[in-house]
Amino acid sequence: PAWCYYNNDSTNGELFGKLYNLYAVIDPRGLAPKGWHIPTESEWWIFRDNLNNGNQFCHCGYKMASSTYDWCDVPKKNCVKGTDSSGFSGLPGGQRAHIKFENLGSAGFWWSSTKRSYGGYHIYVLPGWSIYGDAIGPSSGLSVRCIKDADEIYSENISPENEKKLAVVIDSLVGEWNLISETIYTNGEKIILLKKKKKNSELPPTIFKLDKTKG
Repeated sequence: PAWCYYNNDSTNGELFGKLYNLYAVIDPRGLAPKGWHIPTESEWWIFRDNLNNGNQFCHCGYKMASSTYDWCDVPKKNCVKGTDSSGFSGLPGGQRAHIKFENLGSAGFWWSSTKRSYGGYHIYVLPGWSIYGDAIGPSSGLSVRCIKDADEIYSENISPENEKKLAVVIDSLVGEWNLISETIYTNGEKIILLKKKKKNSELPPTIFKLDKTKG
């Protein structure tokens, strides 16, 4: 596991923080503090889908970009600020790609905790505000963002032939929870984002994962 500052300059860390490799992200000792975790690939896409009302072709990176810091095309042209309407306050912290540093001030890169056959999955925002995702080598240095653990997680293996059971499970949950969004990914995983009903209080949304597997 390893981390560094952009250009190995600690002054860059004062604003942009550290860049971590995948080994630090998936280290069993845990990079995130207690009660928090590094988002999975699916959790990142839930975030993206909610920024863009479920449209997977999202040019909405400005909603997660800082409203106080310029994002610039290289070389420092067409600089714009985001709206940060999501509260994410993302910064263009660049990356360490193999042995060189690049994209500081123009792009932001964040790890997920999802491993792929080649390295790990990450998401990134480029000038033009598109949000992309792809696998990247494990030695790459990227930013990390943590999210709070859900208070309750419900998961159950449900065969594709048993959709009725799935519907009953969802109905029983939404008696106490408001359904915010529902997404089925290509790997068959069903993600349901629910928010607890409670008077005079606003609790953060909770992510429920229901895996649709054969058998």
